[in-house]
Amino acid sequence: KFLKQLSLLMECLRPLCVGSTENRYQERGCGDAARPLSFGLDPSSWPPEGDDGLIDHSLGKRQAILDVITLRPRHLFELSGEASAGKTQLCLQLVARAVLSGSAGRNEAGCPAPGTLNRAVYLFTEGGTAKMDRLRQIVLSRMGEEAVTDAVMRHVHVEYASSVDDVIAKLVMLEDVFRDGREETSPVTLLVLDSIAHVFRFREDDAYGAAGTRYDASRTHAFFRIASILKRYADEYSVVVLVTNQVVDAVDEGDGNVRGVDCVQDRPGCAGLRLETGGRPVYPALGLAWASCVGTRLFLTKETARCDGTGAQRPVVVQGGPGSGGKQLRGMQVVFSPELKQVKTHFVIDTTGCVGVDVGSVDLGFE
Repeated sequence: KFLKQLSLLMECLRPLCVGSTENRYQERGCGDAARPLSFGLDPSSWPPEGDDGLIDHSLGKRQAILDVITLRPRHLFELSGEASAGKTQLCLQLVARAVLSGSAGRNEAGCPAPGTLNRAVYLFTEGGTAKMDRLRQIVLSRMGEEAVTDAVMRHVHVEYASSVDDVIAKLVMLEDVFRDGREETSPVTLLVLDSIAHVFRFREDDAYGAAGTRYDASRTHAFFRIASILKRYADEYSVVVLVTNQVVDAVDEGDGNVRGVDCVQDRPGCAGLRLETGGRPVYPALGLAWASCVGTRLFLTKETARCDGTGAQRPVVVQGGPGSGGKQLRGMQVVFSPELKQVKTHFVIDTTGCVGVDVGSVDLGFE
């Protein structure tokens, strides 16, 4: 009953939250650096010069469908999904747009004018430096100039953390980067943590991930410690904060009941939605403690459908792409947010990054 009453209260307050958030970065006098960001799923929105993250209706219905999800400053966003759903791809594309959104004018060498590029901070806990190679590929394919690509890469601050304590230590150290950016003409506009789940779920040699201490006080304290640092940076330095998370399968308990299949939409953090990816029910990892730290939760899916011939779930692809099977169709769903509706947009991944797809105007098939 309490949760239902709280849900009704949040729904009543939602219009007030939207109105206040709409102009919050302008009211505090933060200027262009505090503008919202979009993932840039519509190719016509590149290059993002002067990008304010909002839908430009002059671009027509296409952008309204593809770039309907915007990320605003002073807010903590989470991007959850299974492996290979596209979390890192979207993060890297957002990094490129965050840096380029401040560009205005070029010098004689073809580089963006000095002081016109923003900065972005990318803290990763899994993978390697190949992520930066992919970022370079995205920028080069979108902008088409080595000089611009080199300039963008110089404005991305990269850090690696291998444990929970290391994540906290690196976040504390990053304040110097934010402070320097505010004092200079290239402010930091985006902070990405990719991913928070990795250091909690796959580290059995510390108290945060060891068996038997999964929900202990130290783990919850670490969640709140990380979230408090991220939110302080978001508010004090007017940045967009994006954190990636993993998902948990709904597991059969042995009595024919699959935990979460019938009630996954009632689980904390699912906001009444039945979350599925690859044809199976899942829910974001790290439980209620971390869900309470998140302002907006976005969920990525790998789209599947039942084949008429066999009845089995098969990946849905966009026909006409390179290769015999086309490109895997992926979706991005708003699970909960104080300002965004529970909308869903679709995209595919290619060498240029993440490209939006209007499912109503393309041919779909099975892989």
